[in-house]
Amino acid sequence: IKTLRITDEEIRERMVFENLEIVEQLTRDGNSCLMSLGHCGNWEWVPSIILHLPSQIKLGMVYKRLSSKDFDDFFLRLRSRFGPRAIEMKSIYRTIVQNRNEGVTMLIGFLNDQRPRPSANEFWVKFLNQDTVVQTGMERIAAQMGFAVTYLDIKKVKRGFYKCTVSAITADASKEDEHVVSEIYTRKLEQTIIENPAYYLWTHNKWSRCKPDNAYK
Repeated sequence: IKTLRITDEEIRERMVFENLEIVEQLTRDGNSCLMSLGHCGNWEWVPSIILHLPSQIKLGMVYKRLSSKDFDDFFLRLRSRFGPRAIEMKSIYRTIVQNRNEGVTMLIGFLNDQRPRPSANEFWVKFLNQDTVVQTGMERIAAQMGFAVTYLDIKKVKRGFYKCTVSAITADASKEDEHVVSEIYTRKLEQTIIENPAYYLWTHNKWSRCKPDNAYK
């Protein structure tokens, strides 16, 4: 709720981003970059990263449309507060291709820790000592487009103040073996949670499904 009225100056103080030069290096040739993160700390303030990026890098964020139009409109207004472009999950490929054809360099945020729908291409990993099926959509998009991929570690410093640290996963996902990007992301998210388990959103019901005998591993 505070996002609706917080000033740019105040959120700069409350949401500190480190290693943003990694994003600048990975996009120096005009290529776009995906930023993966989990529901840790204050992920709702991550769009304020746009206040720290060079003007030539446009910020996008992937979201899933809510069933309630009123709540969907509210959260879109909330998450667009600092100027990022909200990209509905169903139109992500079309939007990315359009921006690439227009020569637009983007940093696109993916909250990538939700439980995916059942599919034939499921990827299972050990996550927090549990067999866990993970989303691979971000990796597939990055590999198809040849995008760079980064991870954002969010830590609470004190009440209302957070430190967000960028690290690189790959400079070009198309050059990585299948599932490498998803595996590295999972290990980085796992470490973030282990260090501060109280600040992770535990309500996604990620372990409601059992790993089938024929699962990819």
